[in-house]
Amino acid sequence: MPWNEETKTKHPINPEWKEYYIILEGIRQSGIVNMWGASPVLATVAGISQDLASDIHISWITHYDELKKLYWPNPDEHLWVNLSSKGV
Repeated sequence: MPWNEETKTKHPINPEWKEYYIILEGIRQSGIVNMWGASPVLATVAGISQDLASDIHISWITHYDELKKLYWPNPDEHLWVNLSSKGV
């Protein structure tokens, strides 16, 4: 899905959020939730505020193709996130 430049500018890739992007990809791969509703799961799993999780989630959605190349370039590599230990 193409995103307009305003959205990309307001929600850039933040290298400090790498671990959260990886958690989101693990959530996506797990299939436990539709990714449009993943920010509450991210907040719970990562122990961060819902506001921060929403910002990270929008950045992840907006830049997904770029993030794939940066952080999980091997499409056969499955990212394992222990969601059950986080109460999800």
